[in-house]
Amino acid sequence: NNQVQLWDIERTAKVRTMTSAGGRVAAMAWNNHILTTGSRTGEIYNHDVRIADHHIQTLKGHTQ
Repeated sequence: NNQVQLWDIERTAKVRTMTSAGGRVAAMAWNNHILTTGSRTGEIYNHDVRIADHHIQTLKGHTQ
């Protein structure tokens, strides 16, 4: 699905669930506080995990 969960592994507790690009999330990468997710639909989402309204950018048109 298009849900990404962040977990605190020391407390074994889910911190938040974020909606990502349409379809199944196929790739993820971190750059400091930005989590980037990509899906088979060709969309890449950038999430700033420090803020509640986490979705900060969408890139369209990548291919696998």
